[in-house]
Amino acid sequence: MQRLTRQYYADHAISYANSTYQVDMKELYQIFIDNLPDSNQHILDIGCGSGRDAAHFANLGYKVMAIDGSQTLVDWAESHYNEQVEWQCMTFEQTPFQVWYKRFTGIWACASLLHVPYVELPFLFNNLLNTLKDNGVFYASFKYGDRRAQSYARCR
Repeated sequence: MQRLTRQYYADHAISYANSTYQVDMKELYQIFIDNLPDSNQHILDIGCGSGRDAAHFANLGYKVMAIDGSQTLVDWAESHYNEQVEWQCMTFEQTPFQVWYKRFTGIWACASLLHVPYVELPFLFNNLLNTLKDNGVFYASFKYGDRRAQSYARCR
């Protein structure tokens, strides 16, 4: 599954970026932002795709690290946005090996974790929760049947 997903994005990265970078996410952004703790925001955009969301948060003045498993998507995002974002090509499997303990006040995972096999999600979630500061916020959205399901969690 993951190999097929990586191959899909390798083959379709540019068309994917072009079809997603202008999607209006303002309503979801605002809910996320309203729940962030009050000081020194540092957001991790995991599975950043076109970079649309990372660029939005950076444009608001937040410190942002954006990761994606597709180097082509990371390069596309970096070349299309002037905002100060730390762009990195990294797979979900690589995230447990990062030194990110309590580094982020927010994690944004918009329709990206749906690519993680169900049995691996608890391990990935636990790892990502360890990267959140106290009162940090984790946003994730998934497809549920024909609809999109989303969830916010606050880390205490």
